[in-house]
This record gives sequence, structure tokens and C-alpha cells, in this order.
Amino acid sequence: TPLRTGRPGTRAVNPYRLWYYDGTLYLIGYCHERKDTRLFAIDRITALQVTDRPFQIPFYFSTDDYFKDALGVYRGEAEEISVLFEKKAALWVRERKWHSSQTITPLRGGKIQLDLRVAVTPELMQWVMGFGAQVEVIAPVRLRRMVENEAWKVAGKYQKGKGNRLVRTKSGVGRKRAADDV
Repeated sequence: TPLRTGRPGTRAVNPYRLWYYDGTLYLIGYCHERKDTRLFAIDRITALQVTDRPFQIPFYFSTDDYFKDALGVYRGEAEEISVLFEKKAALWVRERKWHSSQTITPLRGGKIQLDLRVAVTPELMQWVMGFGAQVEVIAPVRLRRMVENEAWKVAGKYQKGKGNRLVRTKSGVGRKRAADDV
């Protein structure tokens, strides 16, 4: 069942590889409906039917190449990503290899700058948000705006008082009261 629609569908797929990532098993294969190599979460497959239709995995297919521009499972056009980590998060971030393209630049006060060449995806945004106030997106602006917009939505859920919510103002952050609170 596709996550996007929630409605079961039928797909003819030439299976290339099984791939395990972050607790989930995926099938990578050629989808005849989409006419492209696609990724399918095994947990969402409700039934299989083996056919006698022959196929060959393209000799040029490589799982590493398929995910080379991804920080996780979502793929897209690679962009230069630059993220600044405060000292507390920097200690942990520098211990891991997040992506083959990464470079880490030490900065004053124990901070670091992490540069990557990956696709800007919702998964990347969630990864950044996982560091909370210990991280700041420097580039690209599009990712910075994605994180900023999501942070506003999160902050809005935690405001106290009926109808009392954060709003953006020219001078920064302010509170807005609902008309029925006056």
C-alpha cells in the first residue's frame, strides 16, 4: 500500500535487490507502471505473485549509485548542503560518517560545519530538526526555509493558553491572542 495514497495497488516489478536501512527492509526494482527503478517498503507489500516473465538486472545497476545523493531512502537532485552544529551536537556529529560526500570543518568554540552533497528531501529536513537548537542550516536557502517552517509549526503546538500562539513579526517573535480571549 503506497504511503502517499493509502490505497492498495498492483505493480509489476522486476526485483533487483533487497536493502535494509534504519530498521526497514526495502525492495529495489524496476516498476513497469512508473517505467523507472523504484523503492518499495517490504512492510507495505500485502501480496506477491511470481510470474514467468523473464528479466535481467542491468549490469550497471549499483545500490551505492542508486542512493549516492540520498541521506537515507529519499532520492533527488544533489545540492551543496552546509550545516552548522553547536559544540554539544558537534561532539556526536563528528563521530559518524553521515554520507560519503561529507566534510567537517572545525570552528571556534567547539562548533563544526558539516558540508554534504545530497538531495534536499523531507527526510533531510527531519534529520536536521532532530538536532533541535544545536543546528543551523547555512545553505541552501530552500532547506533553511523548510526547517524554519517546520520549526514554526512545532512551536505553535507547544504554546500555552487557549488561542495564544506564536506569530512572526518584523521585529522577531510575538504572541497573538485570539479575539475570544479578550
